[in-house]
Amino acid sequence: MSTPSSSAAPGSGGHRGLLLAASCLGVFMVLFDLTLTNIAVPHIMRGLGTGVSQAEWVVNAFELTLAMTLVVMGRIGDRRGRRKLFAVGLLVFMTGSLACAFAPGVAWLIGFRFVQGLGAAMMVPQTLSLISATYPPEKRAGALGAWSAMYGLSAAAGPILSGVIVDAASWRWIFVVNLPVAAVCGALLWRVVPESRDSEAAGSLDLPGVGLLSAALFCVTFAVIQGQQYGWTSAAILGLFAAGVVLLVCFLLVERRAAAPLLDLALLRDVNFSAGNTAALLLAFVMLGVFFVMSLFLQVVLGYSAATTGAILSPLSIALMLAAILAGRFCAGVSPRWLIAGGFIVVAVGLAVVAGHTPFMDPLSATTRPESLVAPFLVLGAGVGLAIAPLTTAVMATVPAGKAGQASGVLQTMRQLGAVLGVAVLGAVLQNRTHADVTAGVDSLSYLSPAQKASVLEQVHASSTGSHAAMADHLSAAARLAEGVMQRMVEGWVAGAACTTLNLAIAVAIVGAVAALFLRRPRPS
Repeated sequence: MSTPSSSAAPGSGGHRGLLLAASCLGVFMVLFDLTLTNIAVPHIMRGLGTGVSQAEWVVNAFELTLAMTLVVMGRIGDRRGRRKLFAVGLLVFMTGSLACAFAPGVAWLIGFRFVQGLGAAMMVPQTLSLISATYPPEKRAGALGAWSAMYGLSAAAGPILSGVIVDAASWRWIFVVNLPVAAVCGALLWRVVPESRDSEAAGSLDLPGVGLLSAALFCVTFAVIQGQQYGWTSAAILGLFAAGVVLLVCFLLVERRAAAPLLDLALLRDVNFSAGNTAALLLAFVMLGVFFVMSLFLQVVLGYSAATTGAILSPLSIALMLAAILAGRFCAGVSPRWLIAGGFIVVAVGLAVVAGHTPFMDPLSATTRPESLVAPFLVLGAGVGLAIAPLTTAVMATVPAGKAGQASGVLQTMRQLGAVLGVAVLGAVLQNRTHADVTAGVDSLSYLSPAQKASVLEQVHASSTGSHAAMADHLSAAARLAEGVMQRMVEGWVAGAACTTLNLAIAVAIVGAVAALFLRRPRPS
C-alpha cells in the first residue's frame, strides 16, 4: 500500500488546524471567484462594450479549464508533491487574477480566465489530498466537513459581495479581492503545510492518458456548455458528445496497459468510489441547477437585484455550511449511505415545498413573498450540507493517503461536470418551458395588438435560443414590453415554468438518494 512521505505524517493539532485553514481558503477562493464572476457578467458586458456570447466565455473559459485538468493535476500532485503544486497553482491563480483586473479587452480577459482556471485546477485537488494525508482517520471526517462547508460560505458571500463591488466600484475589483485571500493562504502554505506525495510512484507521467482524458473532458464539457446555444440535436453538439465517449473509451484502454496509469482503474470497481462519485455529480447538478433557477425567478419575476437575490438565497447557503460541518462530525459513527441518502431526501422535500407540492406553501408565482422562501431554503440547504461532507469522506476513504490526488481529482471533476450539467439542463428546461407557456398564452389573448404580441414573443424566443447569461435580460424585457396586467401574466408563466423545472430537480435528488444506498461504511485507512 502507498503511503505519504514522512513529511506528511500527522503533526500537532495546531498545525493540522492551520493546514485545514489553508486548504479551506484555497477552495473557497476558487468557488468565490466563480460566483463573483457569474454575477458580474452584465457589468463586464457594459464595461468592455461586448456582446453576450463573448462575455459568457469569461465564465466558460474558467469552467472548461477546470473540468479538463482536475484529474491530471490531482495525479501530478501525488507524484511531484501536493504542497509544491498547491503553491504553483496559487501563484498562477494570483497572476491570472491580477491580469484579469487590468485586461484591456474581452479577448484578453477570456485568455486570462483560462490562466486562472489552470491555477484553480492545480490547487483544488491538493486541498483534499493534503487533508487526507495529514489528518488521522478518526479526525478526517470532521476536517472534510469544514472543507465542504466552503461551498455554502462562497455561495452565501459571493452574490452579495459581487453586487456591492460592481455597484460601488467596478467589475475589475472582483478579481482584486482574490489577492489578499491568496496572500493569507500562501503564508499558511509556506509556514505550516507539510509536503506529501505518493512515495511508490514510479516511471514518467502517463502522457497518452493525460491527452486522451483532457480531450474527452473538453468535448463533453464544451458540448454541455454550448448545447442550448447551438441546439442539443445539432451535428456539432452530437459530434462533440460522440467524440467525448470515443476518447474516454480510448483512455480506459490505454490505462489498462499503462505501466504508471494516470488513473488506477481498480478504483472504478470500488462501490464507494463509483457510487460516491455518481452521487456527487447528482448533488452538484441539483445544487447549482436550483441556484440558477431560483436566482432567475427572484430577478425576473420578483424584480430583485443580484445583491438582494443573494441575500434572499443566503439561508440556503448558511444552512448548507452549518449542516456540512455537523455532518462531518457524525460521519465517523454513522454509515455514509444513511446520511447521504437522507440528505438527498431532505433536498427533495425542500424542492417539493418550493414547487407547491405540499400544503405548506403555494407554488412559485409573481406574488411570492421572499419571507415565505426562508423555511424551504433552510431545509434545502440542510439537505445539501448533510450529503456533501459524508460524500467527500466516503470517496476519499477509497484510496490510501499516498494516492489521494487521484480520488480528489476525479471527485472534483464529477462535481464540476455536475454543476455544468445542472445549469445547462435545468436552464434548457426552464428556457423551453417558458417559451412554450408564454407563446401559447400570448397567442390566446385577442385584445393584444399584433405589434405588441410580436415584441413580447421576440424577446421570449431570444430567451429560449440564446445563452443562459442572456436569459434573464430577455425575459425581463418581455415582461416590460407586455406592461400592466399582461406583465404579471408573463411573470406568472415564467414562475410556472420554474416550478416545472424544479420537478426535474426533485427527480434527480431521488435518483441521488438511490445511488447513495449502494455506499458502504468506509474501511479504515
